[in-house]
Amino acid sequence: MVAHMSPGLNGRRLYIPRMNDCAAEAMAAAFRSVGIDAVALPPSDARTLELGARYLAGEECLPAKVTLGDFVKVIEGPAFDPKRTAFMLAAAEGPCRFGQYVPHIRKVFRQLGCPEVPLVSPTFEEGYQELGSFGPELARTGWRAIVASDILRKLLLKGRPYEVHPGDTDAAYAQSLKELCETVETPGLRPGEQLAALVTTLIRIRDHFRGIPAKYNRERLLIGIQGEIFCRLNDFSNEHLIRRLEACGGEAWLSDISEWVWYCNREQEDCFRNSWRWLSFTMLGTKLRDHIQHTDEGALRAPFGEDFIGYEEPEDMDETLRAGDPYLPHEGTSGEMVLSAYSFWRQELPETELQWGMFGENFTTEGLVEDELHIGDRFQIGSAIIMVRQPRVPCYKLAAKFQRDDILERFLHSGRSGFYFSVEREGLVTTGDSFHVISRDHKAITIADMNRLFVRDKYNCDLLQKAIDTAALPQDWREYFAERQQTSTVRT
Repeated sequence: MVAHMSPGLNGRRLYIPRMNDCAAEAMAAAFRSVGIDAVALPPSDARTLELGARYLAGEECLPAKVTLGDFVKVIEGPAFDPKRTAFMLAAAEGPCRFGQYVPHIRKVFRQLGCPEVPLVSPTFEEGYQELGSFGPELARTGWRAIVASDILRKLLLKGRPYEVHPGDTDAAYAQSLKELCETVETPGLRPGEQLAALVTTLIRIRDHFRGIPAKYNRERLLIGIQGEIFCRLNDFSNEHLIRRLEACGGEAWLSDISEWVWYCNREQEDCFRNSWRWLSFTMLGTKLRDHIQHTDEGALRAPFGEDFIGYEEPEDMDETLRAGDPYLPHEGTSGEMVLSAYSFWRQELPETELQWGMFGENFTTEGLVEDELHIGDRFQIGSAIIMVRQPRVPCYKLAAKFQRDDILERFLHSGRSGFYFSVEREGLVTTGDSFHVISRDHKAITIADMNRLFVRDKYNCDLLQKAIDTAALPQDWREYFAERQQTSTVRT
């Protein structure tokens, strides 16, 4: 069988976001192993934030601003050629909004006059299928690259605080990363040959780190770094937090990227169970993927049993989630806010005083509910004319306002999202004004069904098509659902 890459990447250089220096370089090497010219994005700087802020509304998360800013820096560079450039923005299912910024970034590309530049958005869950027949091979190589880069990062964190000669560990890290990438990018290796080559390289890297002069002691405080995955891993975003802690006499330990992949896998399995698909071929494929990933991870970590004594971590994601259950049950509770939502949330959060505007809405309304509102429904209120355009997707500001870590997930799963209006005719609106129906589009998708697609029923073919056919839905959303429809077609 002849392997084929996605035609959109032929002759293009693919830029990988630098969420983590080590992982970005290793993933770029994985792409190169299948013939795709890939490099990590240049390091972020003040210009990154300036450009990111220019094309965002201000409510977006820092990872979105940093990633978009780095993309635009490349586009503004003197060597940029839209016919020879592509960008990657990894996606995963879940409540985080970061993976939903793909449509907005494509819109920015159009604004910058380069709509033809591909924005590749593969997932480990889907086996990188959108990249063509290289997808399965790349998914496995990418997973091995991630696990190996996690190990290398741990060696750096474990050794640097105790080095006798400052700079020795960073130098070993840089050399080891180069060696790792050279192994990962080697083309034409069979899976077993590649795994053996990676293990050999990691053993050589291990021995290099073991040879660094160090004075270990137990007086340093070991500090675990947790939080949003991009910010904890990206040194620019967290202002080099780990180096600062080390300079103050501490030692840091970091939750890695492979943990995040395991969590995404677990969420996907839960989704299948909740939708009565636990005996499906799709679920069987998911279990097989997990088995392969566990096997590869075990083989790559095996040479480091002695090196990470005292740094043991949970054996699997279930153990991690059980540890957090007393504080934040992982099941959760399985725009504009409507007044009925306040009644719902007052029952859900009886200890919280909910004043109008608590959810950050501009209108607090009564009688407009998600089940009955279609995208494109038009109303007059006061002298203004408005149209229902899309459901509201919450961001971190809601959690900050409620001072609850679980509010974002509860909000998403409640179905009480509220919705955004667009203003067709400006006018004066006062408290107590009524909404008068001008027109309704009963063929369009409802806000409630949009929420189903976003949270629970993500691959419902009928709803996906209905969303795509809804002309009043913003083009970014329609493109996003069209991509998901293609993924759904491949899955079936």
